[in-house]
Amino acid sequence: MIGDSVAGIAGFGLRGHRGGAHGPFDDGQWQEILHVVGEQRIFGLALAAQRSGLLALTDDQQRKIVEGCIDSMASVLQLEAMLAEVARGLRGSGIDWRVLKGPANAHLDYPHPEWRAFGDIDIMVHGDNFDAAAGGLEALGCRRRFDEPRPGFTARFGKGACFVAPNGLEIDLHRSFVAGPFASLGADDRLWRRPQTFIIGDEPQYALPQELRLVHASMHAVLGKLTPRLVPLRDVAQICEAVEPAALIDVAEQLGVVSVVARAVLQSSATLQLAAHGPLAAWALSYQPTQRQRRMVRAYTNPQRSYLGQVRAGARELPGIANKVAYSRSLIFPDRDYLERREGSYGRRIARALGRGRAQ
Repeated sequence: MIGDSVAGIAGFGLRGHRGGAHGPFDDGQWQEILHVVGEQRIFGLALAAQRSGLLALTDDQQRKIVEGCIDSMASVLQLEAMLAEVARGLRGSGIDWRVLKGPANAHLDYPHPEWRAFGDIDIMVHGDNFDAAAGGLEALGCRRRFDEPRPGFTARFGKGACFVAPNGLEIDLHRSFVAGPFASLGADDRLWRRPQTFIIGDEPQYALPQELRLVHASMHAVLGKLTPRLVPLRDVAQICEAVEPAALIDVAEQLGVVSVVARAVLQSSATLQLAAHGPLAAWALSYQPTQRQRRMVRAYTNPQRSYLGQVRAGARELPGIANKVAYSRSLIFPDRDYLERREGSYGRRIARALGRGRAQ
């Protein structure tokens, strides 16, 4: 019952949503639902579902949802203010950027922005500008959480880096959507064409075009956590309602991520209790991934997945011997300062890699 109720909240307002009215709930059920709603950041959807009559709540339960929604939106406003400040710095430095996930989805894809909360800011810059953008964040007082094995590694090969602002808020600076075998997408010129604009405060922000937002939402949904979070799945379903199927399928084929998008379309429909219909659902149901595509996706979805496994899969997909050698050399023989904070010696690092490699 709890799972059906939460799925009903997460799928509220979508076409083909099969969720019925839920509640009232006893205290034990309600505490569990309230915990999941907060952990999954779907207070805005819960409040909308309650106001529509989908969710039957007591006065006290409704008050908890309203309070959670207010707290959630207060956090979102803080994050959007930080995004505006970062955007001013990037624009002043002549660096192009794309806002990923939360703010872009909230303002461009959802019928009401408050339905799409988020807990950090994600910005993507081109690899050529990554180090300059990282320096700009550090000039604003942001602290980089993790070092890179060698200078320039992230700008050339990595997914990105997380920065913590002086107020404790987080900014994820991306070079690519994900690490591992799909990391090379960050260098694809298609990601930097036809930006879609929205406004935060008085600052124009640039997002990916709609079909690429769906590609990114799909990768976030099914390549991130072994058990996908509800909000990325909702993003997939939300954008599916408006995207042009032919445009999506075309760009997914060009980028080599058809297997990821098809998987996300089907998983979002199943998890959010949606009636699978329309051309995208039919396409996803009929799609048969190649052996290579299965192998690439398995690097993220295998229950025994590991960082080392993704590193190895990522090296396999890099174009050219020179890139493969540089990538592997940086990870096996990183800078000594980086090494001392990790394994302590090159010998220990190699032994650990070989030991894990045999276990894969």
